Amino acid sequence: MSRSGDLAPSARAIVVHDDKILVMKRVKKGRKYMVTPGGRVEPGEKLEEALIRELAEETTIEVADPRLVFVENPNDNAWGIQYIYLCRYVSGEPQLHPDSEEVRIQNEGGGVYEPVWWPIDSFPDSEYPFLSQKLGEEIAVALKESFPEEPKKWTLQSL
Repeated sequence: MSRSGDLAPSARAIVVHDDKILVMKRVKKGRKYMVTPGGRVEPGEKLEEALIRELAEETTIEVADPRLVFVENPNDNAWGIQYIYLCRYVSGEPQLHPDSEEVRIQNEGGGVYEPVWWPIDSFPDSEYPFLSQKLGEEIAVALKESFPEEPKKWTLQSL
């Protein structure tokens, strides 16, 4: 039975600027992958507030006008529902905030976090596949066509 409904949800961002998409490149236990930047919603925090906070911590990028475009239920015991927002880029260059949890984890040898602008014409990438293959596919289609006006929702099959 899935417990993802009991877990804290996450707010994640899709930011497009100059024919590039903002992604977090990760290396964890030797596995390379990419994800959309963002993270867990704190108790009492609204999804959009968490999104802005997480982006500041993980990328130092400033965005505006978040619009919910995808909702992914990972259907596992590790992650809650993922709310993915398309955001308008305002300013900044991707870098981890020096006081972020990601910097602490890296310094303790827990993996690599690297926020980068990834060229849309090579998204997704075979060396750094998207962690959620389904989300990567949906983003790739939306980048070529258009993002949905109403949020597109899905539940992944349990592994």
